[in-house]
Formats: sequence, C-alpha cells, structure tokens
Amino acid sequence: MKNLLTTIFSIYSFLGFCQDYTLSGIVRNSNQEPVEMVGVFTKTGQGTLTNELGEFTLKVSTLPAKIMLSHLSYKAVEVTVADQKLLPIVLEENVKTLPEAKVGNYAIELIYRVIDKVAADSTYNHFARGFYRKIQKEGEKYTVLHELLFNANTNGKYGIDAWQPTASRYTLHDGHVENRTIQSSIRSSSSSPRVQFITDNYGLIPKNEIAKMYRFDIENFIDQDTPNEIAVVLCTPKEPTETSFTGKFYVKTATNALLKVTGRRKLNKKFWTHNFWFKVKESYLDLNVSYRADGEVSVLSGMDLDFVTLVQYASVVNKTIIDHVDLIMYEYGEPKNNEARQLQNSIVPESEIFKTTQESPDFWANNAVIKRTPVEDEIIKVFESRKKKGSTLFINK
Repeated sequence: MKNLLTTIFSIYSFLGFCQDYTLSGIVRNSNQEPVEMVGVFTKTGQGTLTNELGEFTLKVSTLPAKIMLSHLSYKAVEVTVADQKLLPIVLEENVKTLPEAKVGNYAIELIYRVIDKVAADSTYNHFARGFYRKIQKEGEKYTVLHELLFNANTNGKYGIDAWQPTASRYTLHDGHVENRTIQSSIRSSSSSPRVQFITDNYGLIPKNEIAKMYRFDIENFIDQDTPNEIAVVLCTPKEPTETSFTGKFYVKTATNALLKVTGRRKLNKKFWTHNFWFKVKESYLDLNVSYRADGEVSVLSGMDLDFVTLVQYASVVNKTIIDHVDLIMYEYGEPKNNEARQLQNSIVPESEIFKTTQESPDFWANNAVIKRTPVEDEIIKVFESRKKKGSTLFINK
C-alpha cells in the first residue's frame, strides 16, 4: 500500500511539474489604443505576437514567469507574471527625431551596409518552431482556412530555408480561386532574397539596380544618439513597374541589423493560379515582417501578410480576393531527436503535409500561438462546422 501511495504521489508530482500555464494580456499605447505585432517572449526563447486587438496568449512552464515585450515604436518592458489573470500592459512611445541634412546619401549607404550584414548573418543557422494561418476571402465570402505547425531552419540570408510540417489542417468551401501562398508565404520570411534585396531575381529590391530604380530617404530616427538608435528608411521607386516595392526598412544603426520591413510589393500576374475563365486585373502583397535580435544576428519573429488580387469572371463580375496570412516563429532552441534531419529545403509534397492532418478543433484552439480575434474565431468555427476538405496547390519556387 505504501508503495502504491508513493507511486500515485510521484505521478501527480510529475503531472504538476509538466503543467503548462497560459498567460494572457492586452497591450495598448498611452492613448489606450491596441498595439499590434508586439513581440512577447520569455528568456528561454518561447514567444508570440499580439493580434490586431493588442491581445496575446503565451504558454509557460512555471510561475512566476518573466516576459519581455518589444516593439520598435515603443520602449521595451519586462514584466514578472505571477498568475494567469488577464494582464493589461501600456507601452510608452519611443522618441522620434526628424533627420538632419547630411553630406552624401546616408540612407542608401545604410541600405548597402544592411546588405553586407545580411550576407554575414547567412553563416548562422537557427532551429525554430513556427505557426502559420491563412484565411482566404473571396468578395464577402470566406473560402479557405489553412493552419500549420512546423519546424524550420532559419538564417539571415534566406529566412526560412528548410522546414517540415508537424500538424496541419485545410478546409475550403464554395470558392472560385485558390491562391497558392502556403510555401511562398513561408519563403517570404527571408531578410533576403525573398522579401529583401540580395539577389537580382527575387528580392524586393534587385541588388544591382538599387540606385537606378529606387530612391531612399530617412523618414526619422527612433531613440536617436543612443545604442538602440533605429533609422526608418523610406523606399520609393523612381518609376513604378509591374513588380516595384514601396515601403520602409527599420535598421539598427549600431549593428546595421534589419529589424522590420513594411510596405507593398506589386506582384506579377503569373504568380496566381491560372484559370481559363477569369483574368487577373491587379495583384499585390502588403507585408509587415519583423525580426528580433539573437545576439548580434537578426532572426525572424513573425509576419502579417495580405495577398490581394482583383479578378474578373467571365468578363463581367469583378471580385477582390484577399489571402490573409499570419506567421510566427514562436520558439528558438535545439532540435529534438531527428527533427533537424527531417527538414526539407524544397517544396514539400501534398501527401507529406496531409500525413500531419489534425482535425480536432480543440487541438487548434489550444495551439493557436497567435490569439484569435473574435471575428477570426467565428470564421474558423464556421469552417470547422462545414468540414469540407480540399487539396492544396503550390507554386514551383
């Protein structure tokens, strides 16, 4: 009997030791407005981003727990959390300073230094775990839901250059167009070339054409003349083209590290699924990609993307199709068992992705990583109730 009690006690102790605690909070600025895409991380590498309402959830293994919150426009804070009550956090704005006139083109010089920094960072690889969600809207109808949990290898040059799904689900209903954005979204994480500018073929800004095609200006400095000074570099095309980019690069001037990219990239119409009875009239990508420091190297934190296309059906009906993508790298650390060997740096076959299919609504609700907004929660529950499955289409690059 004594041995039995000892065993039971040991089991309960083990379960208690393995318990996860879910922290939740809402982040606002001094005007009580929600702040989106705030990085919320523990010192051991787990993390998340706030949603568009400033909300977050984060699982930790012990309480009390220390979490760090960071956003380029606000002062970073560290908070000790002792329980699972909703945590209200107010961030203080960073000081922004208008640039002074300088000799030469400081903005383009800074961009060239970022290019060199990205190339140097490419020698460092990082194992990470990520979460991806895509919701497609065709006109006023939601037509596709795709969610993935995955392992990945990241580095400064290529962003996510190898990955492997660990859980997935894919649901669709009553749509005419399916945008092939799953793997392209993941590849768009790169600080170059997919979202940035190192190569001539794929970058936001072709390396050899920077001065010829684009104008760079310093919009302002954040925390100027401090070790954390950030330059906000405006990028505008001298002559807009079918694939030109307009946006901003946020650069830490002390290290030349790229911390954030926002803007709009026009997309070549060939990017979209071909269909004989509709034509693409316009397409573009709105992006917000953030990075965080891992020592002296920048690693992907997360991204918020909107793939937008205007299509015309049967030469009569015009519809706007929006693929909204959330992606977050929620944990950096060491791979377990053979996780690293399973990573693939090419297109993952559909059959392999669907081997990881997980249909339980509770599973996805408990592993959302990025907190759902009430609207997202309602949309997802409609998809779950219909339970209509489909096949995915991938691009070739």
